[in-house]
Amino acid sequence: MNDLNYVTTTAKLKESSLWCKEGSADKEYHIWIEPQGSGFLVQAQWGRRGGPMQAGCKTPKPVPMEDAEKILDKVVREKLKEITLHSTEGTSDKLYTLWMEPENGGFLVKALYGRRGGPMAPATKTPAPVSKEKAEAVYAKVMAEKLGITCSEV
Repeated sequence: MNDLNYVTTTAKLKESSLWCKEGSADKEYHIWIEPQGSGFLVQAQWGRRGGPMQAGCKTPKPVPMEDAEKILDKVVREKLKEITLHSTEGTSDKLYTLWMEPENGGFLVKALYGRRGGPMAPATKTPAPVSKEKAEAVYAKVMAEKLGITCSEV
């Protein structure tokens, strides 16, 4: 079973942590904004949970807070863009893939679902293109339903 957790805290500075456990893989990814001089840096760490972490900076130099938030949000969206959920409850072996796709100036939230090794059925979770904010809300709602968690801002 795939465990994915997404927690975001918001104040003047922002931080997001993601982790995913599937099979023998158990990874985590952390990204945050920190002040540097008169601007802000977007820093990240990633690696196997409980192991040594790699680190990197997503901004080569300090940027305004608004730009730092856009960079952080973009990285988090990329990390969550396509997630395949696996369910092995009972005799079932289900797959569920969810992603956001740009279309006609807006976004659609699309999915594929089915049994591993079998045909995958398509689904669109938004009947027409919607704003990025609405698509992200629909995406978060579907993820929460499928995973039994809530993507939240505290």
